[in-house]
Amino acid sequence: MGLVVDSVFDPVLALREIRTRNSLYALDRLHLRADLLSAENLVIGDRYLFFRNAYLQRRDYVVNDGEVEDEFDDDF
Repeated sequence: MGLVVDSVFDPVLALREIRTRNSLYALDRLHLRADLLSAENLVIGDRYLFFRNAYLQRRDYVVNDGEVEDEFDDDF
């Protein structure tokens, strides 16, 4: 939903100069990429296993409509 609203109110769309508009979109994507690079510090251990497990967890979440099984027991 946020992308739809953001695209409607995006002032860059009002620009008629295609080169300027594309440059601003490229700059926005570059800024987003720079922000996401800090997330690399979250990867601990084997990168392949980390991303595989993250993918599988996300897939289980989507398949089960957000119902996830809590693997951590709060009772000690």
